[in-house]
Amino acid sequence: MFVLGKVLSTTAVLLCILCLAAPLKKTKAGQKIKGLRILLKPHVLYGWLLLVIGLMHGIMAGKNPGMINVCKQMNYSKFKSEQYEGFQQQLKELIAERSVK
Repeated sequence: MFVLGKVLSTTAVLLCILCLAAPLKKTKAGQKIKGLRILLKPHVLYGWLLLVIGLMHGIMAGKNPGMINVCKQMNYSKFKSEQYEGFQQQLKELIAERSVK
């Protein structure tokens, strides 16, 4: 599951770059480089694939809290309180779970 999440994230980043690069094919440099025009021609397809992969990634994540969410909750709790310590423990567990071994 972890590896599939990384593959989906990497694919989403690449598709996003390809979508954002679509206007390059209208520039002078883009007109000269034939491979660039061919690569960027199906940019609408890249957008749809990005949508599908983003949804798949979100569904796979489920209801597990993300690291940023835990840090935000930690920020709004009183320092060194019981709630703060709970969020700190959650954060340590998330880091241990997601770290590469």
